[in-house]
Formats: sequence, structure tokens, C-alpha cells
Amino acid sequence: MVLLDIIRQRVTETVIAPMDETDEAKKHRLEDLRFWQVRRFFFEQTENDGWGELSCDPNIVFDLNVKAERFGGGAEGWPSLSAEKIYKILNAFVKIWTPVPLPSSYGSDDPQEERAYRFLTDIVWRIGRDTPERALPVIDRLITDARFAHLKKTLLTLRAESTTKLALANFIAPSPDQVVFMLDATGIASVEDLRAFTVEELELLQVWLRTAETKPLVTYYDAGRHVDENTARDRVVDALNNRMAAMNMPVTIEHQLTDNKRCDFTVASMIDGRRRLLVVEAKGQWHPDVFSAASTQLNERYARYKDAEKQGIYLVFWFGPEIEVGARIKHGIATAAELKNRIVSEMPSELRGLIDVFVLDVSLQR
Repeated sequence: MVLLDIIRQRVTETVIAPMDETDEAKKHRLEDLRFWQVRRFFFEQTENDGWGELSCDPNIVFDLNVKAERFGGGAEGWPSLSAEKIYKILNAFVKIWTPVPLPSSYGSDDPQEERAYRFLTDIVWRIGRDTPERALPVIDRLITDARFAHLKKTLLTLRAESTTKLALANFIAPSPDQVVFMLDATGIASVEDLRAFTVEELELLQVWLRTAETKPLVTYYDAGRHVDENTARDRVVDALNNRMAAMNMPVTIEHQLTDNKRCDFTVASMIDGRRRLLVVEAKGQWHPDVFSAASTQLNERYARYKDAEKQGIYLVFWFGPEIEVGARIKHGIATAAELKNRIVSEMPSELRGLIDVFVLDVSLQR
């Protein structure tokens, strides 16, 4: 990039003070250096963006404010600040430009404290302009940092918006003809629809298991002991299969994906002439990885398969509080709902809009 090469060269040249430099010449040189350093921070996409030098001066926020207002909105030829660069700004100055009351009207003659704090509260919103993959880790870092407690509502909003963007990254709105076809057929327009439909089917299964007069729960037990997770999975697939097959959505147990990886089961559907897969990972509550498998197995091994579009369902079987949870006898979890909440709370936030956690209550308690 020719422009970036010029910026780097100007910074290198301007940082060196000539011999016998006068005070007036030094003043102009430092102004030029600041001019090029700010541009390097905007244009340089590596860690060598010069932020270490800029962050030493708290007043740099006023230069950044001018450039961000002018260029940060995506003016042609100028990059927006990335989520990571915005984090650098917030991290450097959150304790220097602390919260102050901000009047509804403002201008260039406002006190420095107001101008600086307004810039920090405004620029945090620009994190959401970055891609969700880059924005979410930064948002989570800020949420867990007590220094940014005053921005928590804003950050939670940004996290919800970025999570939604991530879930819809591959969504293409169907054409009118496709809408008619979907209404006449399955009603499935995306992997997200397939995931929502499967969750609905699991909810119906849950109601049937708890209310049917034929006592279907007993099939999840053998000689008074709960079945293993593979057998429990097979019971679920048996229950789903007929209705799914009628909707032309076959369910496959231990579907082999790429690299010889097998997920517990998949639900397939043809969408716009292409096969899409919903991957499902099943675990018994006692499994040592019950709290982490949604990320370490379902997401990293299976949901990244090209037809799955990074989405899936994490199915966990709950047999009651007397059974180990996560290989622990004393676990303090009394209900299926509590187990679900615990699993969701330990999932990375960027997965919560992509992976549904469904805890199927197959305990004999009423």
C-alpha cells in the first residue's frame, strides 16, 4: 500500500531531530510528527501502529476525535477504527478522562473533560461496526473489566447486536418465489430456521415425555438405572425421525463429517438447491465436559463444517439431581433449567446466537 509506505517513511524521518534545532523548528517538527503518527494509527493494521507513542499524551483524544468524526464513518479512502484499536483508546484513557455529566448540547468550546469523556462514550459504539468475530472478544473484555462498569448497558447492547450479526452472517433473504415454496413445503429458509424448527420439535418431545399416559420416560431407564448417553440419543432420534422424514428432513445418527469426525446426529434439509446440515452434540449430565462441550466439541469440531454455517444444538440429558453433574457428586444443581443456565453462562458469548442449549428433562421426578 503506497500511502501506508509514505506514512511510515514520514514518521521515521520526522521523529529524528536535526542538530542545532531551534525551539520554533522543534515545535513544527513535533506537530508534523503528530500529524503522521495519527494517520499511521488509522491506516496501520499491524501491532506496529504507533499507539505506544500516542497513548503517552492524554490530549491525543482530541486529535482522534476530529479524525474519527471525519473519517470513522467510512469516508472513501479512510479506514474505520477496528474494535481492537478502539479498545486501545478506551484502555489507555478510561482512568484519565473519567465520567462527568454531559449536557444535551455540546460544541468545540466545551470544557476538555466533557469533550474527552463524550468522545470515549461515543467511540465505544463504533466497536459494533467491526466484524462480529473481531468485535465480540473486545466487547466481552470490556464487560468483564470493572473500569468500564459505567458503559455496561451500551456494551450489552453491542454484544446482542454483534451476536445477531454473527448468526445471520450467511443469511440471504429468500425471493418471493422461494417464500411461496417454503410456505407450501417445510418453511425452512436457512440453517437458523432449521435450528429453530428442531428446537420446537425437542420442546414438543419434552412435553410428550412428561405428560403422555404411556409413560415414555421409562425407555430412558434400564433395570432402574439411566441409560447411557448414546442410548438416550437414539431414543430422541427415534422420536424425531418420523416427523422430520415427513418434512423431507432426514435425521442421521453419528453423521460422518470431514476429517473422520462424527457428530451425534444431524438434521438435513435442502435449501435453495443446496444441502444444509444442523449438527447436534448430545451429552449426559454426568459427562466431565458437559459445561465446555458446546464450545470445544460442537463448535470447534462440527459446526464449522461448511454446510452447518457455524450453528448447532447442544443437547444434554437431565436424569435428576442425585446423578453426578460434570463428574461431580456435589454439584448444587437441582433442576434441568438450572443446568441449562449454568451451561449457557459458561459458553463464549459469540456462540450464544449460534448454538442452542437444550436440556431434556428425563428424570422420573414429578
